[in-house]
Amino acid sequence: MIVERNEFAYGSPREFGVEITNNESAIFHLDGASSVSFQNLLLSDVSGSGIVGTNVQNIAVSECRFKRFGTEAIGVSGSRIRVANCDIQDVGATAVRIESGDISTLVSGDSSIENCTIRSWANWSRVYEPAVRARGVGTLISGCLIEDGPHLAIDLSGNDHKLTACVIGRVVQDFDDMGAVYINQGETPLRRGISIVGNYFHNIGGIGSERHAVYIDRATCGISVASNVFIDIGHDPGDCRAIYANGASDLSISENLFIDCVHPITISFYLLDWGRIDLTAMKRAWESTVVSLANPLLPHHSRYPELAHFPHEDRLRPRSVKATRNLFATTARLAHDRETIVVKYCPSDVVLCQENKLLSDPSVSWSSYSTAYSSIAPLDATSAKDWLHRKQASWPQVARSVHSFE
Repeated sequence: MIVERNEFAYGSPREFGVEITNNESAIFHLDGASSVSFQNLLLSDVSGSGIVGTNVQNIAVSECRFKRFGTEAIGVSGSRIRVANCDIQDVGATAVRIESGDISTLVSGDSSIENCTIRSWANWSRVYEPAVRARGVGTLISGCLIEDGPHLAIDLSGNDHKLTACVIGRVVQDFDDMGAVYINQGETPLRRGISIVGNYFHNIGGIGSERHAVYIDRATCGISVASNVFIDIGHDPGDCRAIYANGASDLSISENLFIDCVHPITISFYLLDWGRIDLTAMKRAWESTVVSLANPLLPHHSRYPELAHFPHEDRLRPRSVKATRNLFATTARLAHDRETIVVKYCPSDVVLCQENKLLSDPSVSWSSYSTAYSSIAPLDATSAKDWLHRKQASWPQVARSVHSFE
């Protein structure tokens, strides 16, 4: 079934779409549906939801506009779900929720959210309602512009999700102790393989406390944060970080660029200190995971070779966290004695830190450190920051060129 291109007059110039207003429940219910495509629709002024459904297959939502919804714009579960080139703004709760894939077998749901613009969500339910919530296995979030939200922007749970080539800014504006990207699954250590690669984070944590860009919470395992750009994260004095990890293991932070980030990276082994309140739940989870890993047929063995060391690793002081080949630059006169990588509650040598570069003098050219920024050589950090801000609208294309440091 294809729903598309009903014509009506809406403003100027003339647009194509469907306008449905003042609906208190979901406009489209897709429970058990398959092979349905929504194209070129305008859905607006609805007190309920837009498109919802469970156990769906092969659903596509493209070139649609969602405006002024009371709850979520799109909330579906199933496989082969595509949301592409949509514009979503002014919704009361989560903008897009996708639950796809099987976490027990690691079979991907083959779902994606691509090239969408999402602004001003969680207007009614203000906390724990992200722009995008992905659960399950293997959802791709790519090329999206996500800005202006009170709490988190991206909530990831499950395995093998990928967040890439997105612009995320002006979020976590109203509440403390949250991240633009938030992952909290330490009580399920087999859930891992999430990658945050080639994104652009800007203007986060300018006020408040512990408002981070990427927040890996409560002993979450198996995350990669690579080749991202972080600009203007945090305030001074303050405790907002570009990347903040609480008790993480199998965490890789590599080849990221930080410009004017007050606290770029903090690795907190919180379970040794104030986080002891979580120890009972975590120990129960670790014991259950060791039992599961005793099964040689568990698909996680081949997917995540690092699990071989899980039963023997010091869970309170895991030595599987690394921060390598990151570049830190300041254009403002931030304190020069400020640490770029902070390790809390544990000796710093527990974290592998190699080949990280700090350029505290804004007159120093930094472009040679990364192939991604060759187009702006020989600019200094100040000019580079201006250039990156100007390129924000086309950042998905810029981010795809972020490969590795030479």
